[in-house]
Amino acid sequence: MLAVYLVNMKDLIILVADYNTKFLLEGLLPRVHSIENTKKFIFEIFVHPYRDPGVFNGAHEFLRAYTSKYQYAITIFDHEGSGQEHLSREIIEEKVEEKLKNNGWSNDRAIAVVVKPEIENWIWVKSLHLKN
Repeated sequence: MLAVYLVNMKDLIILVADYNTKFLLEGLLPRVHSIENTKKFIFEIFVHPYRDPGVFNGAHEFLRAYTSKYQYAITIFDHEGSGQEHLSREIIEEKVEEKLKNNGWSNDRAIAVVVKPEIENWIWVKSLHLKN
């Protein structure tokens, strides 16, 4: 019974703070499938209605309903605008991950990514390293 249950789970749920991040990931993640020795995975991306502070304060509540539907979860939001600018990026990630762990995402199934500087700065940077 358990093996059948795990097979029916989707691979990854991603909770982001805005549509820029969603569109960026929708463009990048399918490219991962073309990397040698990378298993194809199924993912869905949701945008939190309350943006960066919503992901910080409520990712654990938003994602709680999905613990039995997805194997892994990622939250992504900007440091700037999160309401937690007085804390380091690492501390914020730890806080979100702890709340996720306490709400059904145990065993290293969920991570938080706090982007600093905000994702828009990475998208528009002129760098040869980020081309194609």
